[in-house]
Amino acid sequence: MRTFGALVVLLMVAGCGAGKPAESPDDEAKATAEADSKEGEAEEAAADTSGDESEGDGEAGAEAEKESEPKQDAQRLLTEEGTSFLYDFSKSEAGEKAKERCEKSSGDNAEKNAKCMAAATKAVKPQGFKFDRDKETEDGWLFVRFEIRGTKPVETNRIKAEFADDTGSKITIKTQGPDKARGGKPVPASFEIEMPDRYTIIINEPGRGKSVYEPKLGLFDAQ
Repeated sequence: MRTFGALVVLLMVAGCGAGKPAESPDDEAKATAEADSKEGEAEEAAADTSGDESEGDGEAGAEAEKESEPKQDAQRLLTEEGTSFLYDFSKSEAGEKAKERCEKSSGDNAEKNAKCMAAATKAVKPQGFKFDRDKETEDGWLFVRFEIRGTKPVETNRIKAEFADDTGSKITIKTQGPDKARGGKPVPASFEIEMPDRYTIIINEPGRGKSVYEPKLGLFDAQ
């Protein structure tokens, strides 16, 4: 009986010890790898979030810096030394109307249309305008219109001008006093110049409609 009792005790002890099997080295390595993988994924997610925030901050900073940049006023661009503004017939109202007439009269004949537009363009004298310093006043300006005859500019208007309501993309020109050139159509007492960009200048005035000009630097420096 003693032998039987001892055997029962030994079996019970052995059963308790076998309740949870010991992990093998392979199982431990697998668990470690999974833990490392999860940790790496968490770090990548955190880095991505940080990167997105940094990118957003950078874009916002760039926009703020752009808005804070001082806008270049229209008067400064119009009175830049050595700059004249040449009439662009094709982009002006007169050119647009000529294009409509030529397309209507030539039908689908491309050659006829081209000849019609060439004749309309040739009929318009090369012309433009500029602003010159008024030597009679310290800060005064003169609005000068000219035609190009040969290679020389011939003034058709030369009148005192003041700048007003400068928004950077639009400015009002107010003229006063006698026109010292007396060779062209009268200049309005007040008109606006629009500048959608620094390479496009638009003047709308009665009798001429929309006139588009482009800046030319040093055009008459050799004169």
